[in-house]
Amino acid sequence: MYQGRPAASAQSAGDRYAPWQPAPAKPAPAGAGRRRLGLDPVPESARAARQFTVATLHEWQLESVTEDAVVIASELATNAILHGTPAATRATGKGAERACVELSWCLQASRLICMVTDQAGTPPAMAAQDPEAESGHGLQIVGALAVAWGWTILSTGEKAVWAALDLPGHADAGTGGAPMLAADPRPRR
Repeated sequence: MYQGRPAASAQSAGDRYAPWQPAPAKPAPAGAGRRRLGLDPVPESARAARQFTVATLHEWQLESVTEDAVVIASELATNAILHGTPAATRATGKGAERACVELSWCLQASRLICMVTDQAGTPPAMAAQDPEAESGHGLQIVGALAVAWGWTILSTGEKAVWAALDLPGHADAGTGGAPMLAADPRPRR
C-alpha cells in the first residue's frame, strides 16, 4: 500500500527529550463507528459528499474538524468520479444501483479516516504543480490538510484512497507506530 506522505511526528522538536505520554482518551460519541454513502458517478455527487460529511461529523460531535473533512471528502469524491469511473457510467448516472463510488467515514480512537472507493485499478496521480492551473490540486490539498493519506487496491480490484485527520485532543497520540522515546541521559564516549 502506498502512503501519500508520512504522518507528522508524535512530538515537536521542542519537546524531543520529554518522556512520551499518550493523550488522555476521550469516550467515542454515541453511534460512533463507520458511515457509508454510495455516490452516483456524476459531478453533483461532490455536494452530496459534503452534506453527508457535515451530517456525520455533527452526529459524532466533531464540528472542530468538519471544515477540513468536508474539503477532503469533496476532493477525493470528485477525483473518484472524474478518474475512477467508466465514461459510460458517468454519462448515465442513474440511481444507487449504478453507484460505483463510495464515501466512508471511520471513527477510530485518535483518528478520523475518510475513504473513497472507485472502480479504477490505477493509482491516483499527483498533477504537476502549476499554481495557475484551474484543476489538478485535489491531492495536494488533501495532503496539506490530512495528517496522512494514501491508497490501496482492494481484493475486488477497486481502488481506495484514504486520508486521516487527528481528532481534537489526540494530536500527539502517535502516528500508529512505536512511540518516540526519551534520549539516553548517559553521555556518549
